Amino acid sequence: MLLNYLRLSFRLLARNPFFTGINVIGLAVAFTAFYVLWQYSASELKSDRHHKDADRIGRIGLQWQWLEQRTNSWEHLIFAFSKTSLLQSVKDDFPEVESTLRILNQNAFNNELVNHGDRIAISVDQPTGTTKTFKEEKIAYADSNLFSFFSVPLKYGQPENVLNGANFAVLSHSTALKYFGNINPTGELLRLNDTSTLKVTGVYEDLPNYTHLNFDLVISNTGLLNKWDNDRGGWNGAICYVKLLNGQLEDFEIKLRQKADLYWSELRSRPNRKLDMFIQPLAEVPFNPFVGDFFAAKSKPFLIMLEFIAFSILAMAWVNYVNLAIARITRRFKEIATRKVSGAGTFDIVRQFVTESIVTNGLAVAFSLTLIQIVRAPAAELFNIFFTAPGSLEFGSILILLSIVSAGAVVTGLYPAFISLTHRPRELFNHNSSPGRRSKAPSLLTVAQLTAAMVFIMLTFTVSYQLRYILNMDTGFTKDQIIEIEGPLVKPDNYTTILSALKKEVLKLPDVSSFSASSFPVNQINGSAFNAKRIGAVDSFGMDSNGVDEDFLSHYGLKLLAGRNFLDDELPDRIIVTRSAADRLGYAFPEEAVGARIHVSIQGAPGWGEVEIIGVIENFRNVSFFQTANASQANNGGRGMVLTYKDQLSKTTFTPDVLSVRVSPGHFEENIGYIENLFKREFPSMVFSWAFLDDKINRVYAQEKIARNQIILFTTLAVIIACLGLLGMISNKVAEKTKEIGIRKVLGARLYNIARVLLNTTVKQIALATAIGIPVAYYLTQQYLNKYSEKINLQWWHYAAPVLVLMVIMFLTVTSVLVKAAKTNPVEALKCE
Repeated sequence: MLLNYLRLSFRLLARNPFFTGINVIGLAVAFTAFYVLWQYSASELKSDRHHKDADRIGRIGLQWQWLEQRTNSWEHLIFAFSKTSLLQSVKDDFPEVESTLRILNQNAFNNELVNHGDRIAISVDQPTGTTKTFKEEKIAYADSNLFSFFSVPLKYGQPENVLNGANFAVLSHSTALKYFGNINPTGELLRLNDTSTLKVTGVYEDLPNYTHLNFDLVISNTGLLNKWDNDRGGWNGAICYVKLLNGQLEDFEIKLRQKADLYWSELRSRPNRKLDMFIQPLAEVPFNPFVGDFFAAKSKPFLIMLEFIAFSILAMAWVNYVNLAIARITRRFKEIATRKVSGAGTFDIVRQFVTESIVTNGLAVAFSLTLIQIVRAPAAELFNIFFTAPGSLEFGSILILLSIVSAGAVVTGLYPAFISLTHRPRELFNHNSSPGRRSKAPSLLTVAQLTAAMVFIMLTFTVSYQLRYILNMDTGFTKDQIIEIEGPLVKPDNYTTILSALKKEVLKLPDVSSFSASSFPVNQINGSAFNAKRIGAVDSFGMDSNGVDEDFLSHYGLKLLAGRNFLDDELPDRIIVTRSAADRLGYAFPEEAVGARIHVSIQGAPGWGEVEIIGVIENFRNVSFFQTANASQANNGGRGMVLTYKDQLSKTTFTPDVLSVRVSPGHFEENIGYIENLFKREFPSMVFSWAFLDDKINRVYAQEKIARNQIILFTTLAVIIACLGLLGMISNKVAEKTKEIGIRKVLGARLYNIARVLLNTTVKQIALATAIGIPVAYYLTQQYLNKYSEKINLQWWHYAAPVLVLMVIMFLTVTSVLVKAAKTNPVEALKCE
């Protein structure tokens, strides 16, 4: 019996290849999109839950608050890191702490903890006698228990041994391949900045995308414990994790806060200052980054939205199938009537329709499996979407996937069967009833489908407009045609003299208009401790600082509001501040600050030093345009910036790490090649690294660009599926109204008259979908825009334009069908049965 149902199903599918193709292709695309998005969003939403005992792990964070005198309000910063000495005290004081772990990411490297800064070059001796040097940006120091604390599988080495010695290093699999090729590198040696030697003791599998851990090479801190365990009073950038025996993180947090006075006595005793500790559960870390984090944050609302899009696309394809099945059911009235008269029962009719649905969905799934393999690599490379191949899924995931597909196939088969069973055999023989007129379900399903497509395309427009708006925002400094070159890691004693000579040679190039050297990039927040206060004041203010030369202001086009710029060979106790810094110091006008002398305290320098403000410049943006709940001062002025002349307040010799050159587009390749040769001549071991300033700034929004591309991709798929459904519906409508179209043409109807007859219902459906979709789209777009401190103001045309675009796309889809219907010979149309 089942074989008969299958045979009839394949015969009916082969008899209508056009509609079969629409259903199979639409469903295959939907299954592929659903699988990709479902796998990706599900794994991302479970980030860091794969670690053993993940529910018992948390990290210690700090909230620093201070009373801002100019506004008389409390400001705050939330830090992801603490001091390296904290965990030993925590473990001694709390018996429920099973184990602890400290990780120092590369962005927090400093001489006090690891004897070098955050710029790293790894040198590897080759068998040929040559040396390869690699610039690395994802290195970490960690306690020896890293690989037993977290579930990071090792390819070579044992978890308890790979980091238990001084200068032991463990590589990721991809880094090991880069350094040594496809061999076991255990025992090989590396040189870090040509100052220390590391021994490779293991290789770990590349970290998955669904974790906040972010390093390609880990170095043991065993040889640095005398530095890490020394309590210096402040915090120094180490991420501190605890694993509890009982897993009661909330209770532990309450107890931990009671010890804050003991652990942070120096900082908590300052007037108008507050410092509190908290515990952040491991599962929340990837979605809630704080100051000092070293990973790209994941957006839980966005991932949930992707799951919604996944189910919406699949539902849209099933809606297409149901609508086409119902629309074409009139052609099967005689078949169904004959079967009923011949004794077929309700169950037989249902089984036939469900079998047809299962066959169609089965063909689509088979096609989808091929598509999944094809799109896997492009999805990872172009859209940063990583998902597991179907053959590697766990049994539970396979069961869920099969349940969803099977349930959809059965439901989409049951509804057309129900429609056919509501008619008596006499009505079916006489064609006295049309399912389309008796049921509003197909029309409502189409409206829901169009609403989803409308919301997706509106969201795409908003995301694209907002991102373009942010990327074109004025940052307060010039970034066009500027390249930034990293200075050499190892600087000779006569570095300043060499740099001065290089500057003169570079400026001789006709396409180079300016050159400036500084300690930090213009767009970077300096995390080192720099505090300033009025002379005699009690409260001080943490600010960002940068050591710059006399060309810095003109090179970056910074606006001088009052006072003057640095002169050549300026006195070391002269500084320039931004408007925000002057405001925080209590100066009402920029002119009032010029000539004032203040006290400053710099990390590494004893006590307070007295300096003079010689100039005030306009604020410039060195923070992103993201709206951060954990940093109340993430605005245009930031904490305030202090520029020191050649960093002479903290150093006796200016050793800039950023060399910035303005190069016009003409002959750019020749100019950059010439500059590289100059630097290689003076610094042979230097890894010449440069980047356009605007590209470096825009890297902050790399994840947003990827999110935009993801939304565009799946919105396109949703629109394609909606258009396929419309194409099938209009084609079927043309077949149903063949005689009516012929009569209208005989009576003089033109193309637009025929189109109006065929599209009348569709236009009403689009209008209803627009009315429903706009409020939904408004809510979703506002949720997205709330991520930014600066955002576009949505106008009526931001909603009208997507609607118009969707209507044009959909009507262009059916143009060929409409034209063909209008050009059909009316005589032939009148012969149609």
